[in-house]
Amino acid sequence: MLFLLVVSLVLFKSRDVILHTILPHIDEARSYFRSITRLLGFALPTILLVNSLMGIFGYVNLVFTISWYESVFLLVLIGYLLVCGLLTDGMERLSMLFIQHLNNGWLWTEAFLKPCDKVLRIILFFSSWALLFFLYGWDMQSPITQKLSSLLHYRLISILNTEITLLNIAEVSCVISVFYWAARWAREFVYRFLLSRTQDLGIRNSIAILSQYTVIVIGVFISMDVLGINFRALAVVAGMLAFGVGLGLRDLANNFACGFLILIERPLRVGDIVSINEHEGEVMHIGSRAITVRSWDHMDVSIPNAEIFNKSFINWTAKDNIVRTVIPLKINRHDDPHAVQVIIHAVLANHEKLLKDPPAEVLLKEMNDALMEFEIRYFIDIRRVKSRIGVRSTVLLAIWDEFSKHGIKPPYAQHEVYVHGEPYIATLPSPAAHTNASSVNMQSEISN
Repeated sequence: MLFLLVVSLVLFKSRDVILHTILPHIDEARSYFRSITRLLGFALPTILLVNSLMGIFGYVNLVFTISWYESVFLLVLIGYLLVCGLLTDGMERLSMLFIQHLNNGWLWTEAFLKPCDKVLRIILFFSSWALLFFLYGWDMQSPITQKLSSLLHYRLISILNTEITLLNIAEVSCVISVFYWAARWAREFVYRFLLSRTQDLGIRNSIAILSQYTVIVIGVFISMDVLGINFRALAVVAGMLAFGVGLGLRDLANNFACGFLILIERPLRVGDIVSINEHEGEVMHIGSRAITVRSWDHMDVSIPNAEIFNKSFINWTAKDNIVRTVIPLKINRHDDPHAVQVIIHAVLANHEKLLKDPPAEVLLKEMNDALMEFEIRYFIDIRRVKSRIGVRSTVLLAIWDEFSKHGIKPPYAQHEVYVHGEPYIATLPSPAAHTNASSVNMQSEISN
């Protein structure tokens, strides 16, 4: 035992040196070999140290028994890590083959290989524990197995005349984990694989979300069945929840219901350009509670689904991507309106961002003593421009340049003068009186 103690201490001291000597010779791509090497570098000295100390204190028989269990556990653990690493390498090679030789190979990788990889890892995990129990000789009659069974069946609480045990919680946790992953996988599978040729992103997103909700509902019912909950008693709980929803969760339930209606009626879709209240931008996500709109400032705004049904909104791209812009323009009353119309038409025709069909329009809307007002109407493809305001700015600048060349001026500013106080009207003298007064003054000057 003293010899084992000395060996364990030497291994602890030289553990880093041994690892630095071995690890450079292991391929970095095979990280699981490196993990196994580090595990052995720590586990072997630790096991030798603990066993040698127990042997020194006289527990020799116990040391031999524990050593056998430790060795079996370490071998099973190393085998598990090794198989996991080989499984990772195999999946990576299959993924490369799928991408190289199959159409939409990355879709097959995401929809088929990754789920298979997770399922195989779960099977490998439980198989490793089953192998460990088999090597230990623990069957259903073993004391340890019976202790574990009694612990798992220990009643924790009772809900709706149903006893909840640790085993129920473990089973429900497994079911929830499986269906949580299955719901996400179903959504991705439907969106990326089954509907990959569907051009309408709104339909793809709606069907994908409905498939996710379907899997979640199935998972909820299976979880309740695993717990053994009586559905008649569940009706009472559902009534209480409905009462609670009516009192405090009405808005939340309203948003969920409106979200479901959005998926069915589809008044807007992912990718649409919308104006909701004071927010305008592109619809990025349609969720069960709210939709996410990315504004032109690149800020994501969450808008409750109820706002879509309770208030009016504008969907600029509901049918197509063509959007009209209207610009009012005022000019001087003395300029030639025909020349102005020709100049503006030429500017609009030469602008590359404006559509030729439908054609642009320049209409004389109003004419009075001070000014003439034109209304400019043009159409753009909102998907091909970065900003409607930016296009409007370039159009106005081009019109300004042409107006400057042809001497077309804006209207004169009109000013209104208000006089406060009582009006005073001065009485002007008549021309005759003015003449007489002037002659009198002249005569007086001569006499003087």
